[in-house]
Amino acid sequence: MSSSLRTSSCKFKLEIIFHNIELDLFIFIYIILFISPGRTCEFCSVFVDHEHWQPFEPTRVTAVDETVKYRISVTRGSHECRVTGLRWQSFCNVELEYSLGDWDLYSDLLEKKGFVSCGPLMDLRVISGQLAAVHLPHFICLDTQHRWRDFRMLCAEDTGVSLEDCLISQFHAVQFCHTFIPMAVLVSSGVPVKAHCDILIYLSSTAHQTLHVYLIPGDVKMKESVEKREKGSVKICTTWPDVSLQMKQHYTLSTSCSSQITPQKLKLRYTSKTPNFFKT
Repeated sequence: MSSSLRTSSCKFKLEIIFHNIELDLFIFIYIILFISPGRTCEFCSVFVDHEHWQPFEPTRVTAVDETVKYRISVTRGSHECRVTGLRWQSFCNVELEYSLGDWDLYSDLLEKKGFVSCGPLMDLRVISGQLAAVHLPHFICLDTQHRWRDFRMLCAEDTGVSLEDCLISQFHAVQFCHTFIPMAVLVSSGVPVKAHCDILIYLSSTAHQTLHVYLIPGDVKMKESVEKREKGSVKICTTWPDVSLQMKQHYTLSTSCSSQITPQKLKLRYTSKTPNFFKT
């Protein structure tokens, strides 16, 4: 990486270019250090959420097996977890416990049903009170290719799990709670999918002047996996792409300065494992 990179300067700008090989499309990302803007999407910005969501910071509980759970106790109303993006509505006081699950347990079921995951798997338990509705986060861009019947909600029941209809919004899908608990948002595997993505960049703590650049769907579980791998590295704040990106296609990376980049290309995909990255 060029020696012009200075993590102490907030005025430094690096131009990173992702190239979609299949579509021959170039996506320009400007990396500005120590600035953290909000997520935008040219298409989804037309969707307006009129609900007033009250943000809450959950209590983090780590079990003996290092599984992280979140607990929260709130009054009636519409609430949102700052950490996971989980939203819920209730007409009474509720106490919740939830964690981010592993998709491996349901991979065979989803393949059989013809659906793929498009958001984190939530293991949600109501300790006290009753939920009126649960809004689970997803990373799908709601362009004109999608219809409501392309989506399902994976729900937990006393007898196992089921796939239920749901209402879809800009960054969430909603399910009104009856006899089951929503767990995750699914989309038909036969539908081309564009995703709201995150750009995660770290200055390596083990290799001099080396950046690790991740291009991943906007999923909190994947971000946690990256953060765990990059523990000790310096995280560089970045902008998000203002356009959604096509899933399951390959992208290359280039920079505005002289650099060596490996590998030559990476596929944008959702994975329960720690994602690969460009090294430059």
